[in-house]
Amino acid sequence: QRLHRLISVQTEERHTLFKDAMRRKAARKQTINDIRRSSVICENLDVSHEINLQNPLWYKSSESTQSTLENDKTSDHDLEQLQPQQQQQVDEIETMNLEQCQHKLDDILTYLRSTHFYCFWCGIKYDNEQQLKQSCPGNDKTLHDSLCDF
Repeated sequence: QRLHRLISVQTEERHTLFKDAMRRKAARKQTINDIRRSSVICENLDVSHEINLQNPLWYKSSESTQSTLENDKTSDHDLEQLQPQQQQQVDEIETMNLEQCQHKLDDILTYLRSTHFYCFWCGIKYDNEQQLKQSCPGNDKTLHDSLCDF
């Protein structure tokens, strides 16, 4: 009887741990996707305003990096030096844990808000900081999600 109860408790604990691990894995995957999308927006806004044209917050996938390098008129020597640096950035994001990914995403979103008055969660570029503060609920996804509940 006691052994049966102990086995049942352990089974429940394993199920809980598994569910938590799956939630964290899904959250990490979503955060990486948000990093990729927000950094593309960051790059587009920076380029269109001709500011910070080598922003380290930009994310380049290995495919887009390779095609950019191949289409560029870059010497083989320059290619050899550029590829490891850019590959390191791609590898870095894939090896980050959930907390590191969230921190990276927060950095990008804070930059977008402070430099371009753009809210990633609203999908809106505001005219100025005052309009951003008045119209946007904040820099947190959950604040925006709660607006959808009404």
